[in-house]
Amino acid sequence: MSINVKKYTKDQMAKMVEEAQAEVQELKRVNAALTEQISQINGEVTIRENVIANLKADADALRNKLADTEAALGRANDECAFKQEALNVMRNRRYNAEQRANYAEAHPWRNLWAWFKRKLVRHE
Repeated sequence: MSINVKKYTKDQMAKMVEEAQAEVQELKRVNAALTEQISQINGEVTIRENVIANLKADADALRNKLADTEAALGRANDECAFKQEALNVMRNRRYNAEQRANYAEAHPWRNLWAWFKRKLVRHE
């Protein structure tokens, strides 16, 4: 902005300079306030970034724990399946033994024949 110096008196020029200086001071004050606000916002952003980084680290740790837990659960399920299979085999063996015992009780001549053979062997 150019000022035609010939139109203004020294007093008017001094007043204009004062007003300009006051305006510059006001702008510096506003600039300082805005700079302070920007610094605070940057600080808050940094804090939030740190919080986000910590939350991500926690999430990763929890994912690792979950993976470990799932692996342990898989091993436990495999072990249970093996033990269930062994239990089924034992149940089948017990059932077969019960069936043989029931058959032997229902057919006493088999025991009698075994007793008779034992007696024959002893007397020979």
